[in-house]
Amino acid sequence: MVFAFFIAIVLLLMGIFTIRKQSRALRTLRASPFVPSDERRYVRNLARRRIVTSVFLLILGGMLAGAYLSGLEHEADIFGRKIDENNQKLPLTEEQKQFARVYYVYWATVLLLLFLVVSLAIVDIWSTRRYAWAQLRLIQKDNRARLERDLAMHRQQVINDRMKNVE
Repeated sequence: MVFAFFIAIVLLLMGIFTIRKQSRALRTLRASPFVPSDERRYVRNLARRRIVTSVFLLILGGMLAGAYLSGLEHEADIFGRKIDENNQKLPLTEEQKQFARVYYVYWATVLLLLFLVVSLAIVDIWSTRRYAWAQLRLIQKDNRARLERDLAMHRQQVINDRMKNVE
């Protein structure tokens, strides 16, 4: 139980910290008029994705803590002990069936949120990788153009030097 609260607190703190950091990044981006459009789009989408992920982390942390604070897990323990008495399954009452449905939906929602967080993290990594490769290609293209220009200037200089020596 203590470990679950620790994880919930870490998730909540990470969510709050990331929301604040990404909100600051969006404000900085709005205040910077000379950012290239592709970089502006990348940073804006990155910040938005991370804010959504952080909101999911906040909900996930709240649900994890809520499972223990609301007594849901304690009731599930009691429910589990009643079923396993004398190593035989007892017929479930309507109240126990309703609790089992609520418990299932609750933890299915937690797992869905966890899946969404991981999925958004993968999309974030993929997007960052794509943007980095695009920037690398631009740098390589720029370097190639500079080298070709320098080579053309060098060749022209060599031709000019040969012409001076001929005269």
